[in-house]
Amino acid sequence: MSIGEEQPVVAYVVPKFPTLSETSVLSEMLALEARGLPLHVFSLARPNDPRFHEDLPKLKARVTYVPGPSELRTLLRHNHRAWRRYGKSYAHALGYALASGRPTLLWRVMQAAYIANVAERLGIRHVHARFADRAATIAFFLGRITGLPYSFTAQAGDIYRRSVRHAALARKAREARFV
Repeated sequence: MSIGEEQPVVAYVVPKFPTLSETSVLSEMLALEARGLPLHVFSLARPNDPRFHEDLPKLKARVTYVPGPSELRTLLRHNHRAWRRYGKSYAHALGYALASGRPTLLWRVMQAAYIANVAERLGIRHVHARFADRAATIAFFLGRITGLPYSFTAQAGDIYRRSVRHAALARKAREARFV
């Protein structure tokens, strides 16, 4: 961080950033920054479209790209660090994912552990997930590992698709500070 730069207070977890089609995400972040709230973005994927929204240069928030499958060693190193730092809460999150029998939840715990380490270093005090699926699942596990409060935005596709696991959505909503 450079001299005079504000420390981020809220982390945004998003599926992919920046993305031209998600104008509402950028607009929301710009509005929060305009009100003086420092942000940091955690993107689960790198953009693959060279076109960006014209307002993107106005965003002050820095973006951290969460390691993907090709960076497994980095994720494992961060998970080891999270296990040492958070102990039982990390173990409980990991146990929850393993007990589910769903490999995707194990992957989300690994991603949450990575974000936990970076968020601690940055002084993040709240996590907001944009969308109720994988981003909110990561925020859910991040909250369980670190105790950080989280919130998430749910849109129609997050609620009404046939593939939505309603019990999981309800659990994320119950543990969230707000939805």
